[in-house]
Amino acid sequence: MKRIVLIAILVLGCFSAKAQNAITYHGGSFYDAQGQCLSDNQVFDLIGSDVYYDTYVGARKQLKIGKELTFSGIGVVGAGCIAAFLGGYYGSDVLASCGVLAATAGGALIDAGVPLWIIGKSRLQWIESDYNKRQSAYTPTLSFKAGEYGLGFALTF
Repeated sequence: MKRIVLIAILVLGCFSAKAQNAITYHGGSFYDAQGQCLSDNQVFDLIGSDVYYDTYVGARKQLKIGKELTFSGIGVVGAGCIAAFLGGYYGSDVLASCGVLAATAGGALIDAGVPLWIIGKSRLQWIESDYNKRQSAYTPTLSFKAGEYGLGFALTF
């Protein structure tokens, strides 16, 4: 009886499970399953060189340029509205028309920036879903082998 209990303890004590890594994207960065922010090198190691160079690098550039254009456009629109208001208040047609022109140019910057921002973000979210989909394609396996805690059963899913 002692042998059965000892064998059961040894077998159950060596049982380990390991899940595949999943990544999430939010706030402009990728995070692993433990919530740690991933560096560009770690993202490269996870998603592979094809997706990294074809999609990730371009999407990051699109997102960055889209944000810069949008926020610059908001600033130019704000400055143009203030200039147009002051031109009307002081009766300066030149200042008012420059303000309207600046507000129009700022609107054009916003119109160019918002689509780039949205497309870049959606491409990064696609990378997240594609990686997680590829990771979930694995079937669970139970094997008896040497692991990091000794000889025993290993469940991989």
